[in-house]
Amino acid sequence: MHTHSSVFPTGTLSNLLPSCRRVTGFSLLLAIGLLTGCSSNGLVPVNGKLLKGGKVPESGFQINFDPVSLRGEERAIAGMQLDGTFKMYTLPNPGVKPGEYFVSIGIIPLSGAQRPEKFGAARTSPWKVTVPNSGIQNLVLDFDKDEVVVE
Repeated sequence: MHTHSSVFPTGTLSNLLPSCRRVTGFSLLLAIGLLTGCSSNGLVPVNGKLLKGGKVPESGFQINFDPVSLRGEERAIAGMQLDGTFKMYTLPNPGVKPGEYFVSIGIIPLSGAQRPEKFGAARTSPWKVTVPNSGIQNLVLDFDKDEVVVE
């Protein structure tokens, strides 16, 4: 008497592979998440421009977003480009977690850049930003204004 056993599970191949509907549904959810600006790490895009009196200041500035709530949120930072633009990062990833932030401006060492002193620390800066779940495009920070503007 000869018995035959197999190390492979019984059933057809179609029973063993994930269904096309599940894969399609997952792909659709992933695409919706990407289109709405959400990412798997909860960060949303924030970019803008740093100005002084409506004009691009000298280079050498770093933009800092310090969370108003200190419940484990991380600081986001950006370096100002030569045209005044910036893109925020919560290192090592681009983006910021939605929430409220104090905005301050740091000076990159040896750059020679100068800023009004009140913008040098979160506790003295008049700037405060609320980052929505959709992120912020075109945030304008002007040293001559105590308010931030979204264009």
